[in-house]
Amino acid sequence: MKLIVDKSRKLLFTPTMPVVFFDFFTKYCNTKEKFYELLDEFEDYLYDSYKFCLNYSNEGFDYYYMMETFVKNEIIEENPFNWMLEYKKDRGHHNPFFSILTGNLNIKKIVPTHLEDFFHPVLNMHYIPEIPTDINYLENRKFTKKFVCFNARIENRFYRSSIFTFLKSINILDDCNYSFNSRGEYSEYPIIWFESKEEREKHESKTGLFNSSIEMPNSIPFTNSFCNIVTETYFDGNYDDSFRGSFFMSEKIYKPMISCQPFIVASSSNYLSQMKELGFKTFDKWWDESYDECENGVERLSKICRVIKKLSEKSIVELREIYLEMIPILHHNFNLTFKLPDLNPDLKNPTADLHIESKVMSKLLEH
Repeated sequence: MKLIVDKSRKLLFTPTMPVVFFDFFTKYCNTKEKFYELLDEFEDYLYDSYKFCLNYSNEGFDYYYMMETFVKNEIIEENPFNWMLEYKKDRGHHNPFFSILTGNLNIKKIVPTHLEDFFHPVLNMHYIPEIPTDINYLENRKFTKKFVCFNARIENRFYRSSIFTFLKSINILDDCNYSFNSRGEYSEYPIIWFESKEEREKHESKTGLFNSSIEMPNSIPFTNSFCNIVTETYFDGNYDDSFRGSFFMSEKIYKPMISCQPFIVASSSNYLSQMKELGFKTFDKWWDESYDECENGVERLSKICRVIKKLSEKSIVELREIYLEMIPILHHNFNLTFKLPDLNPDLKNPTADLHIESKVMSKLLEH
């Protein structure tokens, strides 16, 4: 397996890992001896103040708590973070030598202080959509739909099924571009792709990939609809032990910002306020965003649905008038999205200067 070297920032990192984090430490690198062997392969780099990084930047878990939960449930005998502390002591490292690249921008606030150095939060700007062709002419945008709401995975995401059921119950699906359960995880729910069967088959034959959601470059569903109902990756810690206060901006929130759409976000509490801390602007001038403050997930979801219903009662003409008022904010968010990594250099993803082979990593992943 090839690792990537960022020489300017002194990082030695994996591509986005081909196995999930807990599988890596429970099935592959599942002993302290294997972990030591992996790091020792690159001891020259580590003693030159490089960090070895596992790239899980497309997720936002609290990985430390996840491992603690596995120990408690006897899935593993010891938390791998103990191995990191022991390695640091045994090899005499005074500088940080190991890190996990994570999309959880809150990670350093929620892990134990003595483990902060083992995490590197980065902006998860993967799979961002194409730039709309009307970016300089938003005042001419025409709407045929009121909302767009795409949902591929619904496993352990009750808020997605709840929002879909709500949209159906108030009879506004015809006013939406939407997909639901498009990975077919639950037979009791309908499988609804946004794309037609012909479009999906064409995409599959062209790319060799089964298109289970709206991943192919296509700005039309975003530019012909007024508002994006974003159902983010995380919503409520009550159903996900590894969630624990994550602030994770996935590609789902970048889609409306790059498409110049207003958005309603079904995510963790204080998601919007944390976006504002990064410089983004939201839409409390036009609708109630107090849902963002609700710690209780059921209450938060109920408030979100009330906002959706109130907007759904407006005509396309009325929504377009609101949209025209929003254009300065939409341009601001669009521009900030591309400036964000430079404004927050600590959150930038590493760059690739060269590649080196890791025989130990390849050996681990083979077994």
